[in-house]
Amino acid sequence: MASTPLPLLCAAVLVALAGAPRDVVAATDPASNDFFESKIRPIFAEKCQSCHGTEKQEGGLQVMAQPQLLQGGDSGPALVPGKPAESLLIHAVEYLDEPKMPPAGKLSDREISDLKQWVQMGAPWPGSAATDSAPTAARGE
Repeated sequence: MASTPLPLLCAAVLVALAGAPRDVVAATDPASNDFFESKIRPIFAEKCQSCHGTEKQEGGLQVMAQPQLLQGGDSGPALVPGKPAESLLIHAVEYLDEPKMPPAGKLSDREISDLKQWVQMGAPWPGSAATDSAPTAARGE
């Protein structure tokens, strides 16, 4: 059996890593977890849960678990980790497109900035194995 030359093996690894989502932060990172728990979860709980929670999902969207945000609702995936400009969640809270969320009133500039920063960080979600850019309904979380 012939061995693979080291330079060829290194090149294969680099090619594989080039396609990996670099902006996604592991859900186990303590700083990311703290940011999520102190800034992001409260927004979802206070401003989104009544219409997009576990009991009611207007537009087919549930925001209380990462896999559901990645899967999205009737308009498609709500979240593109690492890409705030491509995330429907950000478009909605910035009131630039329809739908404008939350409909009762725009989030504060600080809340919008925090959401954008969280998405840019890769949208880490403590305790979730779904912190990646491949939405999958089969995760069952």
